[in-house]
Amino acid sequence: MSESDLRRIFRRQPLGEYYLLNRCMLKDLLIKKSLYIGSYIVAALIIEFITFNVIGLAVFPTYFWLDLAILLFIGAVIFIVPSFVAQSILICLMLLIQVVLAVVNEALYSMSNMVFSLTMLNLVKEVGGVFNNDFVNYFLGAGLLLIVAAEGFLLWRMRKIGAKHSFKWQAVVLLLSVFCLTSGFSSVLYFVSLDSFITTEASDNLYIYKDDTYLFDTQFIGTKAYKKFGTFGFYYKNIGNFVSGDGKKSAEQQDEETALKALDDYLAEGRFNSDLDALDLTPYGGNGALRTGTLNGQNVVLVVIESGEWYAINGEYTPTLYALATQGVSMTQYYARDKTNHSEAMSILGSYPALIENTITSSVSNPQGLIGHSFDFSLPNILQEGGYTTNYFHANDGDYYGRNETFADLYGFDYAHFLDTMERLKGYYDKKEFIDLDRDSEVLSQYIDDFSKKDAGDENYFSMMMTLISHGSYNDLIQYGDYTTVLSEKEKEDFSKNCSVKGQERYYERIDDFPHTYVNEAHRLNVSKTNEKGKLTDAYLRYKRYQAGVMDLDVGVNRLIHQLEAKGELDDTAFVFYADHNCYYNQQNYLLKDIPTTEYWNTELYNIPFFIWSGNCMDLNIGSDLYKGLTYTNTDENVHSSYTGDYYYDIDHRCAGENLGGIQISKYCNSFDILPTLLDLLGYDFNLNLYQGVSVFKDAESVFISRESGMFDANIYSDGDSVFVKALPRASETDPLYSFDGQICFNGDAVSIRLDGEAVEMDASGLEKYLFTDSAGDYIVYDLDAILSTAPEDADAVDMRDCLSDGVNEFLRRTSEYYKKQEFLEMIYKYDYFRTRSAEELIFK
Repeated sequence: MSESDLRRIFRRQPLGEYYLLNRCMLKDLLIKKSLYIGSYIVAALIIEFITFNVIGLAVFPTYFWLDLAILLFIGAVIFIVPSFVAQSILICLMLLIQVVLAVVNEALYSMSNMVFSLTMLNLVKEVGGVFNNDFVNYFLGAGLLLIVAAEGFLLWRMRKIGAKHSFKWQAVVLLLSVFCLTSGFSSVLYFVSLDSFITTEASDNLYIYKDDTYLFDTQFIGTKAYKKFGTFGFYYKNIGNFVSGDGKKSAEQQDEETALKALDDYLAEGRFNSDLDALDLTPYGGNGALRTGTLNGQNVVLVVIESGEWYAINGEYTPTLYALATQGVSMTQYYARDKTNHSEAMSILGSYPALIENTITSSVSNPQGLIGHSFDFSLPNILQEGGYTTNYFHANDGDYYGRNETFADLYGFDYAHFLDTMERLKGYYDKKEFIDLDRDSEVLSQYIDDFSKKDAGDENYFSMMMTLISHGSYNDLIQYGDYTTVLSEKEKEDFSKNCSVKGQERYYERIDDFPHTYVNEAHRLNVSKTNEKGKLTDAYLRYKRYQAGVMDLDVGVNRLIHQLEAKGELDDTAFVFYADHNCYYNQQNYLLKDIPTTEYWNTELYNIPFFIWSGNCMDLNIGSDLYKGLTYTNTDENVHSSYTGDYYYDIDHRCAGENLGGIQISKYCNSFDILPTLLDLLGYDFNLNLYQGVSVFKDAESVFISRESGMFDANIYSDGDSVFVKALPRASETDPLYSFDGQICFNGDAVSIRLDGEAVEMDASGLEKYLFTDSAGDYIVYDLDAILSTAPEDADAVDMRDCLSDGVNEFLRRTSEYYKKQEFLEMIYKYDYFRTRSAEELIFK
């Protein structure tokens, strides 16, 4: 029966016209709401498509149906909103949130190959303080906003569709029915998607990489989870984890008593540092005298170089740091990639908690924090027990990253100095913004006596400094022009008045080119200072601003060394320097190292300084005319200067015994190895299960897992999706391409892979989906995700998991062990293990 027939019949009945009218109204209501929600879903999918492709992840998420299921549920919720105006506002708001996430994720991915997680809300102030507009892709933002505007315009036009919202029971029943049907379908699609996840047994050595359920629950590799599950799938789980804690908990975490017993067993099984073989220093030009206990009884000054790069430590501009690195022991294959607070904490904790419920300071997701817990395993706490006075210095506000709560007591520092209390620094009373940085040379100079502070009864001091002046952004010379000696006084005055980072002029006048003298030739810069028109490049001008910051640190260290020498304490003091992360602002790490900005897997990006010098066993000779004729004067009338003396000193120190310095150790090491190395050199033995790293002076290596993104050693990088293996240089493109360890070889149409100790020949064309080279031929790439998701169809088929070379398998096994160890370390943090247990049998001399 047609609709016209129904109309004729119902018009003859008393209630027919009323029923027909309601039927038509409900039909129009259903159509209009469906059009609203349909347009929203299409717009959301377009934004998703553009976001994934601009970032370079994929066309759509791997588990697209999971992403769609959650989007459909959101659409169902919006569908039952009665008011069309409210519905339109809600649609536009959801799209705007998606756009913001897209722009933020593109910026984070381009900067550090990471994506936004709600845990970052715990650091809103810190992120805001260092945020730079250079990170933002405005074209992407503008394009996505156009889509939102188009959707808004479409909704505005659809308002004319003849339908009204109604609270009559027929409309309510209809809306609820549609909601139940849609949400039911969404739920079925969601669970079907979950059931399609690739899974494996937890006993598998590569379980965490193969099991997508584990990845979905924990999001332990955020970018990989985002790529697989999409914006809606990822943030659905991310919100759940943020609200209720991490998605995956081990059985040992069910109650405190069980957890403590599991930790007792875990630590009882741990080997000790003394069980490891000593590193043979002969290949590095050293001898057997430099090892466990070499620094026993020494004072220690630990300096974390903000955004430190090897090229900034050179003979031309930083003679003191250069002398310490070249006449001491430099670890030329040291790698790190983390935010500052993580890197500096790892060097004195040996690990860092990653669980949402284990934030050390109070946070949105963990209001209690771990502030009241016992960190007896930290380096300052250990040294306190050994008769050291511990001092910390950082010229930023104490509440930044919660340092006033952590360093001031929890980590074990007797005296913690922050800008809030450093009244001899200009920023104490006159700081404009974050980038208005106090100079490191002033921190070292004005608090020079506090660096060697020892309380009554203590025999030594341990002083740690987190530097600041070399922090980005580096745009002053781009915005206000190059600063040189040839400028007029008026031009110099205008520059000094405008620039963000003050007091660098004396350094700018001395920088006239990239450096020529490096600690190691592998770190030489091979980029041009000028472009084809002879104009100074932006990369060079940013380098100059950055180099000036490291020069300022060099000046302060020079004065501290002179002070210690004058007091007769240099023989009894060791200096340790390492960088928290590379110089990533304005993509300087890519541009100056001549690495394409897409090659985030190139481990050379993360090769940064780590070196040690000690007065008891190393000579030190510093002679420079860099600041000849320049005297130190305090030009700020409001700041009381406690430092008087020369601007820069020549140093000629001879150690009393055998000189053990002047060597370069090319063994791979990372941030986790700082604490074990210092404990080892100071003569401590310790349970290796307490820390993620190992001593540089032991014949063992750790692996680095970045809290930002990526896991790597010197030659292999993995983002969880792929494994990038460094290739050896070759004379021509026709030559065979070997991996750094010789275990993989591309030779024409054949590929040779070392499997279980034997070389196996395979057809390259049959592996091209799983094993290939990057565009530059610098890396051999395994598509790990494709390999681990492929299983043989029959007994005679090749299991692609067996095509991972021995070296790659070993790398993945070590990273898996990191995560297993981290589960126990998280429990040590969470359950305050040392509140009821003693550290004396785990860390001792």
